[in-house]
Amino acid sequence: MSALGDLTDWCHQERQRMTKQLAALEAGRLKVAEDRGHGWTDHTPESIAKLKLHIAELDELLQTYDAERARG
Repeated sequence: MSALGDLTDWCHQERQRMTKQLAALEAGRLKVAEDRGHGWTDHTPESIAKLKLHIAELDELLQTYDAERARG
């Protein structure tokens, strides 16, 4: 398989992993928190926003690749 094929496969796998993580965060099955010495602070909303952004970026890359591949 070509390097580009390997990269697109990785993008699909990473998107799937992120989508599962996002679903767990949104359902409350997973939380992201941090303790900087003043008690635990919930960072779940920020993590959800970042995951949505990363998924959208991967979607854009994959759509661009598919469109260019279709052109020939």
